[in-house]
Amino acid sequence: SPSTPMTMISLNDIKTAKDEITEVAFTDTAIDMLLKIRLAIMSSTKKNAQLTVTDRTYKTCERLLKTEAWLQDREYVEDEDFMILQHILWSDPSQRRAAASVVLDAVNPEQNKVTRLYEMAEELAHKVLNADGKGKKNIESGLEAANKLKDAKQKMSNYIKDMSDKKKDVKQARKQLKDIDTMLQRIFTELCGIDKDFL
Repeated sequence: SPSTPMTMISLNDIKTAKDEITEVAFTDTAIDMLLKIRLAIMSSTKKNAQLTVTDRTYKTCERLLKTEAWLQDREYVEDEDFMILQHILWSDPSQRRAAASVVLDAVNPEQNKVTRLYEMAEELAHKVLNADGKGKKNIESGLEAANKLKDAKQKMSNYIKDMSDKKKDVKQARKQLKDIDTMLQRIFTELCGIDKDFL
């Protein structure tokens, strides 16, 4: 069987990369964003004790952010580089969602709102599609859920427009919006008996 080609990185390549990463600028704007995230975590900890981030982790953040900017071929850390922090600002898997929410709220609050609406819609769709109702009850619960999903979809569309106006990445938000359409089609087809092609 053919072997997979190996990518070779020399020690000199690693030293060069480390030197280039050191040169990536960590601007005042980046410092402000990191402080904003840190304050949000401290605030969330007081509310529900979900996230506890050590000083050592915060010290690692600057180097990680500079590395992310370097990987994206930039000379300074930008807001979007902070998204990587959602993967290190938790110590227990149950804290992942809280860490992602804190980072998103600081970096891209509209995307955070889209994600919250999407999660609510996903939970509602799952609940009604797996309910034990029949006939009229199915149709009523399907229509009620569809109206809530349509409302969420409209709000998401508004947030996506705001994100586009601010030149933020909307790829994930558009995928979530498309997934809502799929949920709506399933609800109409499975609960209301309306052929999805009719829509």
